[in-house]
Amino acid sequence: MAWTDLRMLNLQKNMIGPEGMEGLSQNTSWMRLEMLNLGHNSIGPQGASALASNTTWRNLQALTLEYNLIKVAGAAALSKNSDWSQLITLDLSENDIGPEGAAHLSKNTSWENLQKLNLYFNSIKEEGVEELAKNKTWTKLKVIILYSNDKKWEEAEGLSKSTWCPERFGVENVRKLTQNPHWPNLQIVS
Repeated sequence: MAWTDLRMLNLQKNMIGPEGMEGLSQNTSWMRLEMLNLGHNSIGPQGASALASNTTWRNLQALTLEYNLIKVAGAAALSKNSDWSQLITLDLSENDIGPEGAAHLSKNTSWENLQKLNLYFNSIKEEGVEELAKNKTWTKLKVIILYSNDKKWEEAEGLSKSTWCPERFGVENVRKLTQNPHWPNLQIVS
């Protein structure tokens, strides 16, 4: 069965692993796939790399990869994908990408429609926030979720205008977070 009209696929919590992800990513019949949830599947960096190599899912709008421990190598592989130009929502929470993984993501120039980026609990620290703030492609970005990444990151320069920020940031830190002119509609959730 080819499921050529498949638009949404939720495979969350199925222990797919890297080998399973390699097999799944070889699919060439789901050209209409818009939503893919692969959260909690232990795909690791190898699985993320396999996923990023798929060139068929060009209509993908929402990708959930929470809690897969893709680490720096997985973030680097995902950031090089140039076929997901329709991507609106990307959830990479709890993947241990660190500041270096955030730096790789910031170099992506294909996700022109990205509106929501969830990086909850990734230890990206202030260095990672500074790297993310360098991105000039994600002009439609509205929400970036950064909480539980390191208490010191609020000193980072960058990001964008925020219509919501928690009180603990204070006026000076909110000002620091509003410097990226390429993200005029961003809301920061920390």
